[in-house]
Amino acid sequence: MPTLELLHWNDVHARFEGLARLAGRARQIRDAAPHPVLLLDGGDVEDTGVRLSAMTYGVAGWRLLGAAGVDAAVVGNGGLLRYGPTVLPRYAQALGSAPLVCDLEVDGATPTGAAPSTLLEVDGLRVGIIGSTDYYTQYDASGVRERGRVTAVRREADGLRARGAEVVVLLSHAGIHHDRGLSWALRGRVDVIVGGHTHDLLHKGDRDQGVPIAQAGWRAEHLGRVLLEVDADGARVVDMHVEPVPASAPGDPAVLAELAAWPPAPSPGRSCAPCSGAGSRRSSRPPRPAPSGAGRTASCTSSVPTSTAARCTSVAGRWRTTAATGSPPRTWSSPPTAPWSTRSRRT
Repeated sequence: MPTLELLHWNDVHARFEGLARLAGRARQIRDAAPHPVLLLDGGDVEDTGVRLSAMTYGVAGWRLLGAAGVDAAVVGNGGLLRYGPTVLPRYAQALGSAPLVCDLEVDGATPTGAAPSTLLEVDGLRVGIIGSTDYYTQYDASGVRERGRVTAVRREADGLRARGAEVVVLLSHAGIHHDRGLSWALRGRVDVIVGGHTHDLLHKGDRDQGVPIAQAGWRAEHLGRVLLEVDADGARVVDMHVEPVPASAPGDPAVLAELAAWPPAPSPGRSCAPCSGAGSRRSSRPPRPAPSGAGRTASCTSSVPTSTAARCTSVAGRWRTTAATGSPPRTWSSPPTAPWSTRSRRT
């Protein structure tokens, strides 16, 4: 009887050292497992409150997911709310595969760079994975519209079954309450929901719904594990649990190497093109001086906390800094496109 294991995490929120530890543990499990193992990300690897994530429009996190060996990742709200759907092709290139989402559309089609579902084959077992995410009315401003979630997920599940999927997983960033409601409409179509968004730590999963639901907290503190058995009658979840991954755990070498390869962030006290009025919504407003004091940048006219000063980034990736002497601004030499445009993909 074939066995499949799903390893998963969600809502890393740019805790990249923690992500390295989770990836290290996942690699240990994969290396030792006698059965096929897939690694899934439940969305929101990005966080604009973390400098490297903000400087790169979230791309750094997706590069790290690729280095970790993630097989499929769902579109979260973190990148879409802040940067809009045009960032998705960057995420796809960084990960090495399209982020998944079936219940959002732009101009009547799945957003460019994303895919509604994917069919993977691992050790002869065909596994379909569908992406679903929460909807925000703020998406309307960037042309993103909501598709009916039940209809969209069921359509993808039926299509994957028709293509030979023996296991179908819903990788959801819609939140536990939506997942529980949706589960009753997915019986017989979806075998398990691997969730995120609401940061729930389901130690043994939730088996009291139409479909078993897993979720592994947030901030890269726990690794979720789902074990399924597959036979002619279908797939059944036989075990669900999460395991804590402590700060003392070793990080995955590939993720640590990817993290170290990024150029250092601009130091506090720098400002970017939008802050100086170039090519931004601030360009029609006179710049306002940043208040001095703890936790604020001294020269950034956006007046954001030092920990989130890198939110001030231009689309072109031009960071500017003004020296204390008042000399003209200079451009940071390494734009955020450099890591994925000049370095080869992982092997």
